[in-house]
Amino acid sequence: MKQFVVYIFIVIVVLLGACKKTDYPKETRVDGNYFYSELNVNGNPLTLKAGENGYRMMASQDTSHVDSFNVSKYIGEFKQANCENCSNSIRIQINDSKLSGQGLSDVNQAIYPNTLSFFSASANLKYQVKFTGRYNGSASIVSWDFGDGSNSSLLNPTHFYEAGTYNVKLRIKGSNMCESVIEQSLSLGPNSLNAVVNSSANKRTITFNPVVYGGTAPYTYYWNFGDGRPDTVTTSTTTKHSYTYRGSYPVKLKVKDADGYLCYSNLNVVTADDSSGCASNFTYPKPAEIMLNYGSPNVSILFTDANGTSYSSDGGTQPQTSFLEILSVEEFQRNEKGEPVKRVRLKFDCIVYNGTKQINLKGKEVYIGFAYK
Repeated sequence: MKQFVVYIFIVIVVLLGACKKTDYPKETRVDGNYFYSELNVNGNPLTLKAGENGYRMMASQDTSHVDSFNVSKYIGEFKQANCENCSNSIRIQINDSKLSGQGLSDVNQAIYPNTLSFFSASANLKYQVKFTGRYNGSASIVSWDFGDGSNSSLLNPTHFYEAGTYNVKLRIKGSNMCESVIEQSLSLGPNSLNAVVNSSANKRTITFNPVVYGGTAPYTYYWNFGDGRPDTVTTSTTTKHSYTYRGSYPVKLKVKDADGYLCYSNLNVVTADDSSGCASNFTYPKPAEIMLNYGSPNVSILFTDANGTSYSSDGGTQPQTSFLEILSVEEFQRNEKGEPVKRVRLKFDCIVYNGTKQINLKGKEVYIGFAYK
């Protein structure tokens, strides 16, 4: 009897053990539990989840160059696989121009808990000026002061300005230790007026060819040739002046356009028969308006609606209420290229444009990934 009771006890223990739930390790697949985007599109909710309905979350980093700037673009994207113009998709891009000591962007300086501003057309509009420095001899030391706190030692530098008026100075010292300085006023903006002067010397006769950027033609030119003789007023684009004595002379030009606006230009000239004089000068082509989409803390969002129409936050002016806030950042698995990925929790509110329409787009809660190198 006791043996029978023991058998029953063993059977019960075995059955209880068989009914106990086994704890299996959790799956590590990337699905909606890791990455999703809860959006509000013009007041209508839209949720995109990685691993559902063919959606994927793709993390990448694009490093490109805008002129002399190194630009790192951290990109996270929700879209369906194997599609070109994916409907109901969103792409978030964080631009960072800060470089580490190795010449690469530091992801920890670009992606960390903080509030980012959206790309602003007004803030990112720059004026590109390609300066050409000249010296009538062998230049040894070149020093530019761009008038905005920036400097350069290149003979022909390119510089980006914001709208405004700047006093640009170029100082060049020749190998013969002769030093010359030239200063020019530079005006940049929607209604700016500037002039540069090219010249050539034939013995003691100098030919001047001014070039005017902006304003309204015809132009009137007021010349002071720096030799004490009376000023010359002309409407001709070519002017000649003969100097009585060989030497170096500071030439000043005032230009008046048809609307009465003025600009000024300076020039150092040396007669062809003066081998001891030196002259620094610079010219530049018409300043170009450049939209630089770079630099922290700029962020851009591209949204494609259910009809396949794409809208961009860069397409128009953002209201002051627009923002993107990074709430948390953590390391995640590497992407398919083997690049490390930051899993980022964020929210945002902005306007996206397609040229004719606009959408109020909100990210109520977004978990997205950004790859880095």
